[in-house]
Amino acid sequence: MNIKVNMTRGGAILKKNDSISPQTQELLNVMMEESKLTMFQKKQLRDSIKEIRPLPTVCGPTSSCKKSQKQIAPVKVRNHSQFTSSKRKKEIIDLISEKEKVNNMYIPKTCKVITEEDKELLQNKMAYGKDFKQFKKTAKKTVAIKPSENVDEFNIVLQEIEERKNFLKEMEKLGKEKNYLLIIETEISQKIRELELIDKKRSQKLEKALAEKNV
Repeated sequence: MNIKVNMTRGGAILKKNDSISPQTQELLNVMMEESKLTMFQKKQLRDSIKEIRPLPTVCGPTSSCKKSQKQIAPVKVRNHSQFTSSKRKKEIIDLISEKEKVNNMYIPKTCKVITEEDKELLQNKMAYGKDFKQFKKTAKKTVAIKPSENVDEFNIVLQEIEERKNFLKEMEKLGKEKNYLLIIETEISQKIRELELIDKKRSQKLEKALAEKNV
């Protein structure tokens, strides 16, 4: 006899006076295998078929114990009227925020503007240990000094030339010779010109002295 199936909310209902044909049982077995049910779920379905009771709509995976429903705690509804008195207006909050921004604003301190002269001064101190401009001023003062009887003007100029050559050697070691090469070479050329003038004056004095001696 074929199965009579009545569809209700609980699922399919089999009447107890009905019997299940082997074909139907085979079909149910195939469906259970294809559904990849667990052993416990298969047992539940087979027991329902064996006892000819409604098939369960949900089969627990591993246990027959009914899962206890979690009790959801009721949400407490706050009375907003309680907070109305302490709630600040939006205008007051905006005013306080603007005031805090002004107070926390960073104001940079005024500092000295770095000029090209300052850069050159720093470069000279790092390279040579002193200000090169001061060195040039000292050299000019040395030239302006009138030679005394015990000081040879020619030797003073030679010493100044030697100082400039030594300065170039120091710059060459530091890899900054190109920065000062043109200036120093120009000054050395001027010193050589001074030597020529000094030598010319010496020659004239010597010739004059010899001429006076021969008279």
